[in-house]
Amino acid sequence: MMKVVSLVFVLCLSTNCYAQLDSLRHLLNKVDGEAKVGVMIEMARVFQTSSADSVKKFAKMGYELSRELNYSKGEVQSLSFLGIANRMVSKYDSSLFFFGKALQYVNEEDETTAEINMGIGGVYYYQNVVDSALHYFVKAAEGFERLGLKKRMAAAYSNLGIIMNATGRDKKALDYFRKALNYASEYHLLNVELPTLINLAVLYENRENYDSALYYAKSCYDMSKENNMTYGVARSLLILSNIYSQQKHYGLGLSTANEGIKLFSEMDDQIRVRNLMYKKALALRGLKKHAEALGICKTLIEQMGDTESIKEQVYLLASSLSTDLNRPNDALSYHLHFFEIYKTNAIETQKEQLVELETKYDTEKKSREIERLNDQAKIQELKIEQRNTLIIVAISIFIILILVLLLFFRQRNLRKQNELLGLEQRFLRTQMNPHFIFNALGAIQKFVIKSDPMQGATFIAKFSALMRKVLEHSREEFITIEEEIETLKNYLDLQKLRFEDQFDYEIQVSENMDTSTIRIPPMFGQPFIENALEHGIAKKQGGGKIVVAFEEAGNDVRLTIKDNGTGLDNNDNRADHKSLATQITQERLQMLSTKLDKTDLSIKNLKDDLGKITGVEVSLLLPTSWNL
Repeated sequence: MMKVVSLVFVLCLSTNCYAQLDSLRHLLNKVDGEAKVGVMIEMARVFQTSSADSVKKFAKMGYELSRELNYSKGEVQSLSFLGIANRMVSKYDSSLFFFGKALQYVNEEDETTAEINMGIGGVYYYQNVVDSALHYFVKAAEGFERLGLKKRMAAAYSNLGIIMNATGRDKKALDYFRKALNYASEYHLLNVELPTLINLAVLYENRENYDSALYYAKSCYDMSKENNMTYGVARSLLILSNIYSQQKHYGLGLSTANEGIKLFSEMDDQIRVRNLMYKKALALRGLKKHAEALGICKTLIEQMGDTESIKEQVYLLASSLSTDLNRPNDALSYHLHFFEIYKTNAIETQKEQLVELETKYDTEKKSREIERLNDQAKIQELKIEQRNTLIIVAISIFIILILVLLLFFRQRNLRKQNELLGLEQRFLRTQMNPHFIFNALGAIQKFVIKSDPMQGATFIAKFSALMRKVLEHSREEFITIEEEIETLKNYLDLQKLRFEDQFDYEIQVSENMDTSTIRIPPMFGQPFIENALEHGIAKKQGGGKIVVAFEEAGNDVRLTIKDNGTGLDNNDNRADHKSLATQITQERLQMLSTKLDKTDLSIKNLKDDLGKITGVEVSLLLPTSWNL
């Protein structure tokens, strides 16, 4: 079975550059006979990436005039464009009718025949008949190759890439798409380049590589806007709305969905309108507008046919939204509809496999295979029924539990989570501020360029190690003292570089302390070291020193930070900065453990015998992992 994806086929009938629309309209009033048919065909060609109605209008005019003139070539080309117009608005039966009728009028294997084969292949693909799609695309590619039409090979490569993607051969699909894009760019084939950009966007979207998908979809959108190609804009929006929601840019997801709904409504493509309405509901849910999103789902459920591909997702989204709105009965009802559709689709898939095998093969071996698949369909149906029963029971139990426990646990958990998240975010902002990162990088750059590149490279390595450690430790509740010391050394070495060796530092560990096994909360010392450097050492002319000491204190560890700076001064902002660090540190200690009698955090000036301030000492008691 082929992979169901929303790709765009290159179904145009020529590689000539687009003529100016105004010139064509002016020419239409000046020519007669077969020449007038040719102008109508060219006008239909201009609109094939922007307006299905305009394509249909000029193709119909060309067909009627060709019939009056008994001009067979004009009839064939007009019928082909009528096939394209119906394909653009997902009227696939009508599209196949016009392409098939055009093929009947062709008397020889020429470029028009190859183009019609490509159009038929595209329609079969959209109907999920991959074998027929591949058959006609190969015939089209062979025709272009035989005729030496290198420009048309761009379209052939694009469509073959789609088939490769549909059958799970993504690597080959990428190769074909990129070849098609190169040809299209080289020969300025917008009618090939735009669909290929969309195809690449869809491929990466299905891989959940949203950055690459966004790049190609946005490229198609901008190029279509620039060239006033409405259909290309609309197809880009169909992808962009989903990508933005997946990246949690729900506002952009909503605006692109609304823009796309308007364009496809004007083109009377109701299937894609409903697809975008579903994506609009997803964006609204991300924006916490659950009631409005549920209203869209209800509208879609009323409008969708039984075979519409998004029907399952709409019911599933409606169930989820009902749960968000605390409507358990509605949630259960929508879930039951979802699984009913799922069961039906699964059984239909099995039946389709049986039909394909019965059509292609008539041997005993294939008969046994058909019988086996028939058994699998029955087993699948039984499994789905059993699963439905289990799911209904599970959902019922879940809803009961939610109703009983929601009010009690939800408020408490949200309050604690918000408190912890806010605290951690404030604390991490004190760890490695942007000023330090900017200044450190600037100092390293200056050192590498003007002094010793080898030593500069050493400090770059230390900076990288420090960044990595900060990220790692921010996710750990406890790390060893040894790891903490390593991080502080890297940090102080970088600060020495920044301050041009204006200070020295010393890290002391009490005797018999096993730094490789004792675990403490990470990154408590760095904010106070930063205070010492920025507000104490920085004011000295040289000879600064910072001493960091780790000592055992029963089951805890005492961390002491001393500097010989200018001391605390209530007249500058250092006191406020320390107050912030003190408050955050105390809150974090309390969050780590409720067993500590006190946090024991103190900050004081150091003085000599004459009472002169000689620096600042910070002392705090850290809990160890086994003390919590």
